[in-house]
Amino acid sequence: MLSFEGQRRLRDLLFETMILEQKAEYLREDLCRVQIFEPYAAFQRIANDPNKKYIYVEDIQRFLHQNRFNQPYESCLMLIKQYESFKNSFHLSYIEFLESVFPIMNVRLREEVAQRDKQEFQELLDFDVENALSQLINFEVSSLQKLDRLKGELRDSDQNFSPINCFKAIDLQTLGFIDDDAIRNFMVKNGTVLTENQAYFIVRRINKNKTGKITLEEFSQYIVMQYSSQFDKNIDRTRAKSLNTNNSYLDQDYTDFYLQKYNYISNKKTDTSLHFSRKNLSGSQSELQIQDQINNEDYVQQLNSSYANKRSLSNNKSKKEMTQFDRYAQTSVKKQKALNENQAELLEQQEDNNASKKFSQSAQKFNESQGNKITFGIEQKFSNSSNNNLFNNYQNKFTKTYAKYPSQNEFNNNYSSLKKIMMDSTAQSFYMPNTQNQFYRNSTLSHQNQFEIFGSQYKGLPAYPTVVEAQEDKYNKDFIVFLQDLVQISQLDRNVENAKLEFLGLINFNISNLFEFMDKFKRNNIVYQELKDFINLELNFKSFTTVECQIIFQYFDIHSRGFISKEDLIQKFTPLNPFLINEKPYIKINLLSEAEKQKLKFYFQQIVNSHIKITEIKQNYTTRNNYNYNSLSLNELFNKLDRDNDSFISIYDLKIKLEEEKIEAPSNVIDFIFYRFDKLNFTKISFSDFIKEFSSNKP
Repeated sequence: MLSFEGQRRLRDLLFETMILEQKAEYLREDLCRVQIFEPYAAFQRIANDPNKKYIYVEDIQRFLHQNRFNQPYESCLMLIKQYESFKNSFHLSYIEFLESVFPIMNVRLREEVAQRDKQEFQELLDFDVENALSQLINFEVSSLQKLDRLKGELRDSDQNFSPINCFKAIDLQTLGFIDDDAIRNFMVKNGTVLTENQAYFIVRRINKNKTGKITLEEFSQYIVMQYSSQFDKNIDRTRAKSLNTNNSYLDQDYTDFYLQKYNYISNKKTDTSLHFSRKNLSGSQSELQIQDQINNEDYVQQLNSSYANKRSLSNNKSKKEMTQFDRYAQTSVKKQKALNENQAELLEQQEDNNASKKFSQSAQKFNESQGNKITFGIEQKFSNSSNNNLFNNYQNKFTKTYAKYPSQNEFNNNYSSLKKIMMDSTAQSFYMPNTQNQFYRNSTLSHQNQFEIFGSQYKGLPAYPTVVEAQEDKYNKDFIVFLQDLVQISQLDRNVENAKLEFLGLINFNISNLFEFMDKFKRNNIVYQELKDFINLELNFKSFTTVECQIIFQYFDIHSRGFISKEDLIQKFTPLNPFLINEKPYIKINLLSEAEKQKLKFYFQQIVNSHIKITEIKQNYTTRNNYNYNSLSLNELFNKLDRDNDSFISIYDLKIKLEEEKIEAPSNVIDFIFYRFDKLNFTKISFSDFIKEFSSNKP
């Protein structure tokens, strides 16, 4: 458990991470707003070769030096590792380079830059592009240096520091991952309040898989210092700490990861020392010495004993802190009680499982002891012929005593045959290349043989499903529910589209005339108050609440700028089917007719109803505390829909899945699904679009 000082240091690190990502986003937007900026030309400029397919560390270092920014090799390597897709590839491809220069929040600007004309290779770019690009890269490299220093301060501030303890300090609900809500709760607990966007900046910087959830491996890669002169000196202490961790599935994962991380860093340091003679690595241990120390059992025991003393001191210190704060003391007592209860339950289950085995073993020992008594008595009595009567009486007495257990031999025979079958199935499952499903099938067969041994009273009964079969059945049902939810979402979007077409078929004026009629202040934009007055006064729709008016305003405010422009209103009133677009004449509006008001009110009502229902559906896949929470993650659902494994969902993939699951859907239901998810009109749904749509609350 982290101390209060360690939690404060962790809070500062996360806050600086948010500042880094937020400022980097602004610099990316400034770069993309330069009209002559073309991404591929910038990629070739940094690579300094039109035929190169990757950007290496030396290329970034040379580019910054040419723009009068001197950064060390290690810092430029940290930038490469931040955006590389494959671990330890040490280069950036063109797609990875786009992630570093493209803004993430401003999707419209992203699309505009991606569609710019290709430029020829130039050794030097335009001054504005060169300046903006170098400013962005230098800021990220400098910020990574600052974050690396904060990671060192966090490590040195707490003796109990480890990535797993930092992960547990943020994951208060023990969900196994960290999302923006967990980060906000942790920051509030330590005296800092973040907005949703600020927490999302932190998640986006650490989460490389773009799932919106930070796993333990991703957090460990981020929290451990990448390069430091003190890293080699403290590897022994961290190694001993990882060997003395408690029984936890996360601790073992972290131990393996930490050793792999250290081996990579030590190898990289020895490699880079050949290219840069100015580095001094005399103070660090060599890789062979550390490997010999780790393999030496005496050295590991010495580390364990030394760390145990430090751990006892830290435990005494933590106990004093707990007594000072009653709130944390109560939580520690509750956790200890819960651990004791779990251990008691495990012991009871173990005793129940071993009860039959103990009884059979005791019965066998009793029979053997009685048999030994008989043989010993026979030898003794025959050696003394004068005691034949005593021997006969003893034998009759033993016969009566042993007759009290008439079914003991039968039980022992049944137990031995059952034990042989169980041993055969267990040996087959553990010593042969067997999967988990086959292991459960083997255990099920042993139970069936057990029923055949102990009698025919179990024959004819249906076999119970295995754990894996029940889990697969649950997954299949949840996937069918997901497909039904997609069909329901498309039907709700179709209702909104039909209401819009009814209004457009009734009016005889242009949408630009409607915009001028709604713009009372003549500022070429419509703010929230103007829209609310239009709904309540002009349409006489006073039953609309404030929340419903906000939903309509967010629906027409496409770019979330706080106002509705003429282009936004025209785009929302344009039919999705281009063949249904009918240009109306320009006629100035003084007053809407009653029929036009009713159709427009019906259109607004459909927007609100569909958004409320779609939000409820999305919560089944994003909110874990929901009662109807789906057991399949969004990543698993996307992989099930992606039949070709090409990282895209095509129209054919979705159509085949609906037919396989026998889900009835209208002919245009797939079109409306792609209207919602495919923002770029590529007739394919990428994983990022899939995640963004489910995580977005925008109508």
